[in-house]
Amino acid sequence: MPEACFSRLVAMDVAIWARHASRKPGWGFALRCLLLRPGFLFVFAHRVARAMRTWPLVGGPLFRLGLFLLEMTWSSEIGAEARIGGGLYMPHPFGIVIGNGCVVRENVTVLQNVTLGRRDPSRGDVPTVSNGAMIGAGAVVLGSVAIGVDARIAANALVLDDVPDGGLAIGNPATIRG
Repeated sequence: MPEACFSRLVAMDVAIWARHASRKPGWGFALRCLLLRPGFLFVFAHRVARAMRTWPLVGGPLFRLGLFLLEMTWSSEIGAEARIGGGLYMPHPFGIVIGNGCVVRENVTVLQNVTLGRRDPSRGDVPTVSNGAMIGAGAVVLGSVAIGVDARIAANALVLDDVPDGGLAIGNPATIRG
């Protein structure tokens, strides 16, 4: 997944928030989200920190400082090496961990207290979340797991196996339903 430009990613974020609010995306709506929606602000601030990373000399330290401040403010973490697509909808950005190397594609919904990460820290086995997926509150997705397009993960599910396109993962450990 190539890194998209900052303005395209933010435009996709505004569009998914507008869709969930049944509104038209635009500058006014984006400003309202920035001022009133902590989830939008969290994702936007993350995108700003990632954009600063490209600045010569000071970008790296500012990026790390930005990540630290975001983690302290929201008690959530998106790893420095995680790849996050546009249209990330995170209405309640508290207690979320998206580990380094995880791939979250476009128009994905992540609710509070979700963990995406490695099953074995010595290996690079990280989850990949495809377009349009929804991860319910308290869900844990560990290991080299592929979450399919428009798949759903139920609240508090422990997902250790792939979820097919349009599939549903329920339970702990999760059973996969087509």
